[in-house]
Order: sequence, then C-alpha cells, then structure tokens
Amino acid sequence: MTESMRYIDEVCAALLDDMERKYIMARTHLEQVTAANSMPEEKHVDQIEAARKEYLRASKEYLAIAFKTKFLGVDLE
Repeated sequence: MTESMRYIDEVCAALLDDMERKYIMARTHLEQVTAANSMPEEKHVDQIEAARKEYLRASKEYLAIAFKTKFLGVDLE
C-alpha cells in the first residue's frame, strides 16, 4: 500500500465498527419503542416514527461506509 494510504485499513475498520455500533443501538431502540405501550397513542406513534427515521439513517450510513470500504479494496475479515 502506498505511503499516503498507510492507515486506510485501520480507518475503515474504525468507521465501520463505530457505525455498526450506532446501527445496532438504533435498531434496538426502535424495537424497544415499538414494543413499549405505556404512553398515549399519539406520543407513541411520534416516538416510533422518530426511532424509525434514526434506524434508517444509521442503516444508510452503515451501508455507505461498507461500500466505500469495499470500493477501496479493504478486506476487514
């Protein structure tokens, strides 16, 4: 690997690990909010929608980093 890309494997791994953690947290939060039923229906629907949006955002970011890592030819496995 060239001198200018010395740390690319490390950086890709760090970004992917961080985004994977955020994705799992967003997924877990969506599951918890969806399962909870201890609040008024309108507030519950709003919380589910907010959690769903966060889950989708985290999913998109995780996928973007995975594609960029693959594009760069970094093998993290």
